[in-house]
Amino acid sequence: MIKKSIAPLLLLLMGLSTPSQATIILRLDLDAMINRSDVIVRAKVISSTSRWTKDRRYIVTDTQLSIVEGLQGSETRKTLTVRRLGGTVDGIGMKVSGTAVLPQGQDVVVFTENRGGHRFVVGMQQGLYQIVKNASGKPQVTRALAGLALQEKTVKGMRPALHAHPKNQPELLSSFLNRLRQRIAILKQGKPVK
Repeated sequence: MIKKSIAPLLLLLMGLSTPSQATIILRLDLDAMINRSDVIVRAKVISSTSRWTKDRRYIVTDTQLSIVEGLQGSETRKTLTVRRLGGTVDGIGMKVSGTAVLPQGQDVVVFTENRGGHRFVVGMQQGLYQIVKNASGKPQVTRALAGLALQEKTVKGMRPALHAHPKNQPELLSSFLNRLRQRIAILKQGKPVK
């Protein structure tokens, strides 16, 4: 009798306990992303190429960007190559949850840092803002943060970010770029963050 009553409960719990696919990462606000970035640009995605690493352990994708406007550290560049883990080669795919994917033809604002001789998006998807047109045809920025479990530091350690996706609402591109330029200028001067 006990076994019959436990079986449905176990099936229910197994169904509820499917693992979610998310990468746990520290939530970065705009100032933190600026401070970690050595190059920030507004750009258009030209193309992407996926390949195996030399040791054939991982697939990486290199994405070529045509720079529309340099915002930090890109004064002499016309193009930029950004790398991410994951991609598809000869029908074999590798996916890393929360990695910034740059679709061909997309207009973006991207925060990047140099790691191991390659340029990566800062904070995975956190450093990628896609530019889209709103209902009235005005360009706005938005972020897709699916696949990320954002954490924040507290005096007791790490905890899930209470406001995991602040400033994730669409914002007019002109407003975002003005705010970004102001924060870059203030942080370059070494003024305290307000």
